[in-house]
Amino acid sequence: MLHQAGEVHSNVSDETVSPGGPGIMVLSSLLEPLHMNRRAVTLLSDLVSAPPESQEPISGTATLPPPIVDLAGKILSVLRRRAESTEMGQCEICYLADISSKQLVIRCIGLPSRNGVKDARIVFLLHDTNGNHGNTNSIAVGTS
Repeated sequence: MLHQAGEVHSNVSDETVSPGGPGIMVLSSLLEPLHMNRRAVTLLSDLVSAPPESQEPISGTATLPPPIVDLAGKILSVLRRRAESTEMGQCEICYLADISSKQLVIRCIGLPSRNGVKDARIVFLLHDTNGNHGNTNSIAVGTS
């Protein structure tokens, strides 16, 4: 179960974000970032194996971490199947990523569109658990 997260507070003068709030990212069905808050940028950088000084800002599919691309692909597959069967509604996948000294809960929600999968949106909620859970990766798929 996810813990309720507090608000993200940013200090405009030095562009830092206090920990505790969720990272939020919205992708198009083409995996183009439509929105990403600062906390998401920070948490996603932890998923990339390159040292921080050599990382480029996340701006497209090529720079998205592999777990994000994989989860988005699974969500799009479910949305396509549901569209073919005229079943409507969102779908969701939760994933626990082990990253060196901490764990990251990635909640991926597929939001269908009336215009089909091409206009669907994929919302990612990222939450650092600070190592409060076991050391296993897990995937849970759910639909609503």
